[in-house]
Amino acid sequence: MKISVDLKNCYGIKALRHDFDFGTGNAFLVYAPNGAMKTSLAKVFTDISKAESPKDVIFPLRTTACSITNDSGFPLDQEHVFVVNPYEERYSSERIATLLVNEELKREYESIRASIETAKTILFSSIGETSGLKKNVEREVLAAFKTDPSDIYSLLESFEADVNSNLILDFADIAYQEVFNQRVQDFLASPGIAALLSEYVAKYDELIDKSMYFRKGIFNHNNASTVSRSLKDNGFFEAKHSVSLFDPSSQRKEVASQKEFDAIISGEKNVS
Repeated sequence: MKISVDLKNCYGIKALRHDFDFGTGNAFLVYAPNGAMKTSLAKVFTDISKAESPKDVIFPLRTTACSITNDSGFPLDQEHVFVVNPYEERYSSERIATLLVNEELKREYESIRASIETAKTILFSSIGETSGLKKNVEREVLAAFKTDPSDIYSLLESFEADVNSNLILDFADIAYQEVFNQRVQDFLASPGIAALLSEYVAKYDELIDKSMYFRKGIFNHNNASTVSRSLKDNGFFEAKHSVSLFDPSSQRKEVASQKEFDAIISGEKNVS
């Protein structure tokens, strides 16, 4: 975007002509000695924001000319101009709402912001009750997902699809605090536990490798049980549908009943 400024006899500015090209950045710094033109330029844009015509109060008899256009050559819309005057108390707040165009928009912004903050507080309170966490719930969530505090809303938004999917997730019935607490950390750090866990993982991987239908890191016994419950709850087999299972050699097996599907899962779990 480009803004072209062409001024003559505006608040003491005899002449100023310049194109401000925002294609390389979103801001410009105007540096000039006191009394040169900075305040006068601000007054020009203040008039534009009020749909008023700039003038020269020092030499009122001089002809004033003011042209401020966008890159299409059209006059700059007054709604796109906002001037913050120095040393005014109403602009002293650090909150972004103070930089909105008018008080009505500021109130609307603050109302929306407050409703979002209230919803977030209620959400984390609910998460605290479900997880067993009694304090610092938001900080714990950020740490668990390795997220910067400034990205908290993006993180929460990323959960939406999973929350609305109504999936039965592995270990959903286990409270977070039952696993992630100091007692568990001390247990994992105790001598011999790491070796036992490694042995367990190695045995688990061995059993998965022997399975006809389970795949390491993709589809295990927990996934299979979840699929079975979902198919049953939604009447999949009763509607005369079937599923295809593929073994490591890509041989396909058609399963057309809940009983057969559950029997296959049970057999896979008993692989030794």
